[in-house]
Amino acid sequence: MFKNWKVWLGFGISIIALYFLLRDVPIRELGASLNQADWIWYLPAVPIWLISLVARAIRWSILMEGAPFWVSFHTTNIGYMLNMLLPARLGEVARVYVISERAKIPAAKALSSIVVERVLDLAVVVLMFVVFAQFLPMPPSLATGARLAGIAVTAMIIIGAIVVWQAPRFEALLGRLFARFLPKVDAAPWLIRFRDLCRGFAVIGTPKRFTQVMLYTVLLWSSALVYAWFTMRAFLPQAQFDQAGLFLVAANLGGAVPSAPGAVGVQEFAGISVLAPFGLDITRVTTYAFFWTFSQRIVLIILGAVGLLAMGVSLKSLTGSKPKPVVESGTSASAKA
Repeated sequence: MFKNWKVWLGFGISIIALYFLLRDVPIRELGASLNQADWIWYLPAVPIWLISLVARAIRWSILMEGAPFWVSFHTTNIGYMLNMLLPARLGEVARVYVISERAKIPAAKALSSIVVERVLDLAVVVLMFVVFAQFLPMPPSLATGARLAGIAVTAMIIIGAIVVWQAPRFEALLGRLFARFLPKVDAAPWLIRFRDLCRGFAVIGTPKRFTQVMLYTVLLWSSALVYAWFTMRAFLPQAQFDQAGLFLVAANLGGAVPSAPGAVGVQEFAGISVLAPFGLDITRVTTYAFFWTFSQRIVLIILGAVGLLAMGVSLKSLTGSKPKPVVESGTSASAKA
């Protein structure tokens, strides 16, 4: 994995982000700020954040049409743990492998459900950005970006719904495009992936499942938002709820940028950058950002280790194995995670 230039690009971006974060904030001041935190605010934050993990596991079970909760919960935490420790988001590959082995979920279905998760979460984060942009004073360029992002997400949802609704027609169209513009490329694997992805979104096409998925999506992000605010209040007593929301949005969008494992440096940089215009104490903001990210990383690594024991899976098997090909009768050939 370390021969891939993208891995080294990610490490480079993280190092640059950490340099700009820490060049003007002495480490000893961060320690002093940590000692001055009002920890009474953090005590209720922990169980609230754990609710988001439970909601995420339940939502994933629904997207896979009934995988056992504890298998989904432990597998999700295993994936997070590996994302914290290894580059290139290998935790997602591990999730597909473990859930297909322990819950007998086809790898194609597991992979498409993870893609659906990511799309839902991206849509929620962008829409949160749009909402908080209405309440917080922002530079005109940032406010305009929020409005454009909201329009883009709305358009994406509408187009995606149409594509899933008319999946056979779009699959045929995709096949014709390959035949005309890429005749030497084998279209079959791409058509299979398209079909599996549409099936993943089609799972939430029924009113019951759509309602369930949306409710758990709202629950997990509401819990994450309250956790961000409670933790922020421990370090920044004057912090406002919408500032915590903006930080949460920026940090999660920053996590999508290529970086070292766990998005170290990049998440903190993104979150601190959006709080800078509000005149908050930069040392306390930096302490909060690092505590918010590293406390979650440590807990996720611990929960991931517990998940390995619960699932009877070794770390070596996950880092050295790939999901087995899955063949679905008459509809899908092998799918690699």
